Amino acid sequence: MANFGIKSTIDKLFSNSDLITHLTVTKITLSNNNFDYGKVTRTEGTTTTINAVPANYIKSDMNPLSFGDLEEGDMRFFCKSDSDIEEDDKITFNSEEYRVKRISAYWVGGVIVAKILVIHNVLDR
Repeated sequence: MANFGIKSTIDKLFSNSDLITHLTVTKITLSNNNFDYGKVTRTEGTTTTINAVPANYIKSDMNPLSFGDLEEGDMRFFCKSDSDIEEDDKITFNSEEYRVKRISAYWVGGVIVAKILVIHNVLDR
């Protein structure tokens, strides 16, 4: 069960004040009105704060970057694997509003040790 030791070690990164940044997460519920074709309503719910590590702080062999992987306005963060965050949730970071564009799991030896978030700057305010 050495993989759980790796998860514990990685979880400690999210408590390191020299590495982490705080992301404010607002849960979003999407609903559509069948009478208004294609219109989606975004309803904001509860707000929490999570600790995250910007991807550029992570060692390059751990960082799943591919050339051209991020679009203009995108940023990538690592957060704890048990963070309550979903695609389309609203993120507030440095007083700017973003949306969670994509979430993927970061696996080590069959154990999910972190989540990788790609957030996108919201231009339509």
